[in-house]
Amino acid sequence: MEQLTKIFADLYQYGIVLAMVIALWGVLSWPGIRGKGWLVGALLVTLSAELGSIVMQLMMRQFGPEMIMGPDDYQYLWQGSFVLGGLSWLGKILFVVAVFQIRAGLRSKVSPTLAGAGSGGE
Repeated sequence: MEQLTKIFADLYQYGIVLAMVIALWGVLSWPGIRGKGWLVGALLVTLSAELGSIVMQLMMRQFGPEMIMGPDDYQYLWQGSFVLGGLSWLGKILFVVAVFQIRAGLRSKVSPTLAGAGSGGE
């Protein structure tokens, strides 16, 4: 049962990475719009944090229950998890900024169109 849980957890993580890569590819295919760079940056930072956590988990699997980690290994683990947590928060903040930038960019593209349609109809 424990092995099955690990398999599902791995599939979930790989699915998230695959979804981020697909989203990044989709965003890069958009035409130029304000906020696109912020969204690409947010996706890249979040993707690097997710890949880093996968690599860290694979490294942790090398230490089985019979092996004891030394103090240097624990320090490396704590530093790595701190950096990955910081990258994850940075990605979330960049994503929020990107959403507001894209919203403003779309409003500026749509507003002249609506203003022109409104004045032409009168």
